Amino acid sequence: MTTLKTLVVACALACSTPVWAGEIPQPELAATVLAAHPVVYALTRELAEGTRIYVSRVVPDTLPPTRHAAYFNGRGAAALERAAREADAVVGLRAVWADDVLYPHARRANLRIVEIDAARPVDGTLPGVALRAGDADGLNAWLDPTNLGRMADIVAHDLARLAPADAAAVAQRLAAFKREVVRLAAEAGRRFAALDNPVVFSLSDRLDYFITGFNLDLEGRDLRADDEWSPQAVSALLERLHAADVGIVLHHRAPPEALALALQRAGVRVAVLESAGNDPLQALRDNVTAILGAN
Repeated sequence: MTTLKTLVVACALACSTPVWAGEIPQPELAATVLAAHPVVYALTRELAEGTRIYVSRVVPDTLPPTRHAAYFNGRGAAALERAAREADAVVGLRAVWADDVLYPHARRANLRIVEIDAARPVDGTLPGVALRAGDADGLNAWLDPTNLGRMADIVAHDLARLAPADAAAVAQRLAAFKREVVRLAAEAGRRFAALDNPVVFSLSDRLDYFITGFNLDLEGRDLRADDEWSPQAVSALLERLHAADVGIVLHHRAPPEALALALQRAGVRVAVLESAGNDPLQALRDNVTAILGAN
């Protein structure tokens, strides 16, 4: 009997997984969620920080959202299928971005996977983001601080339902995030109102939500492509800016060289604003700073 007992103990020790000195057992994950769009991923990760909710970005960091659909239909299909099988939810923007195909692709691999739409709750329990009149594509709606706060509300609400034990931690993260959004909007409004010349002109199709969200005085927009800025077009723009006494020209990228040089010679200041959203709150801060620095 002693020999048998010894063998049983020895076998149990041999078959068990050892815990090395200094190792701390990791808590079991409460939920795994997938995201692709940079703003959605950053926002979800911010709200899940310090919880047992794991947030996985299923596209390369450098891949722009406009190429996500092609990625999931091609070289990223197998990786997404593997990730979706083990995931509990997908966070996306399907309500305002028709090209968001993450959830449909994930559902093919996992019928039970839950959709969290950061722009508009699937169950209608909270208000969604406000789109501009006639705007069917809300890809850049997060640039409006009110919309960013609503997106945080929506994501936090569903994360708390996915992982009830972490609901309090998610609520704390949400409250802190929204305090920063409100503080930034209030401070920006105060400082923008004090500008010597608050009139802006936009050369970008991505910044409308930022302009309206921060109540900037927009004189007009010219959205022509870089290669369409002929000498005549540049001259006409300068005349328009001068006539309207525009203080700052806004763009999401540096203007083409000829246009940039003409604006500089005419004394027109240019502010290049962030629109990618890898860190949405910091992007808004940087955009506010860019405008203040250009005035």
